[in-house]
Amino acid sequence: MASSYEAMRRRAGIEVRDRPLQKRGALIRCDGELHLYLNENLRGADLLFVGFHELAHYWLHPLRTRFFSRMNGIIETETNIVAACAMIPITLLTHYRLSEITE
Repeated sequence: MASSYEAMRRRAGIEVRDRPLQKRGALIRCDGELHLYLNENLRGADLLFVGFHELAHYWLHPLRTRFFSRMNGIIETETNIVAACAMIPITLLTHYRLSEITE
């Protein structure tokens, strides 16, 4: 999973940095460049999930200066769904039917 995350991040041209953050992660555009910041305390599956969550913001929500006051819950739910789907092991997807996976 880590290699697929790295490949997608590189393809998008996003610089990733671990930092001491109060949040789990953040995706910021500064001077035309994308920077993905991840909390330095994240490890394993949590690190991958947050990384995919922040990438999903890039894929789904154009980064402009604006406020999502009424849509914040929807936006976070969308990115959580994308991150959860990205974490599904490929072996699960290739060896089982959709009905078996949904059970």
